[in-house]
Amino acid sequence: MKTITVSIGNSDNKLTQEEWARFCKIINSKHEYFANEIYFYGLSNPDSVYQNASWISSIDEESIEDFVDELTDVRKSFRQDSIAILVGETRFI
Repeated sequence: MKTITVSIGNSDNKLTQEEWARFCKIINSKHEYFANEIYFYGLSNPDSVYQNASWISSIDEESIEDFVDELTDVRKSFRQDSIAILVGETRFI
């Protein structure tokens, strides 16, 4: 199992507020489908100039590429240039 951090944003204002809300909901639903557990889901302050959202979850290694493919499809459908994803191992110290 790997720890996955996913970050999205709308700092270029390509998305309307309604599109941004749908984008976040769909990305969250992909986490709900693939993740064993979602540890964190948070969004930027409502008065922030930039809209951002991040998730931290755990996903089985054999599901990571399918998860990335799904996120890529969502990214493209919302005209976004990128989604940041970090795949790593959590180490308890």
